[in-house]
Amino acid sequence: MIEENLRTEILELEKKLILAEKNSDQDSLSQLILDDFTGILVNGSKISKSEFIAAFCSSDLHFVSLEIENLDIRRSGETVTVVGRSIFTVEVSGNQMNGSAKFLDNWTRENGSWGLSSSSVTPDK
Repeated sequence: MIEENLRTEILELEKKLILAEKNSDQDSLSQLILDDFTGILVNGSKISKSEFIAAFCSSDLHFVSLEIENLDIRRSGETVTVVGRSIFTVEVSGNQMNGSAKFLDNWTRENGSWGLSSSSVTPDK
């Protein structure tokens, strides 16, 4: 069981992450994501922090909408895992697509602050 104040803090971080992704906010993404971040994309490829930020800040990518739901939040030591579902409408190179995916975000506390240490996305079937 996760403490309510920590749950609230992590939910706030997830909201900030979603907002930064939607707005292609490179500075906010850089602050939220740890330097040794590892991401796994829907296609199975592994990406670094800089690659993650570059992908979300690309001029070819624009989120029309992005929401998260069905969140399960658990703590193990200095790591909090958030599993949920994202629902989105995105424009890629001018083509609009609707979709959804399952995601797993790991937030790790370093030097008293929480940062995104890893994220994985899989197709929602």
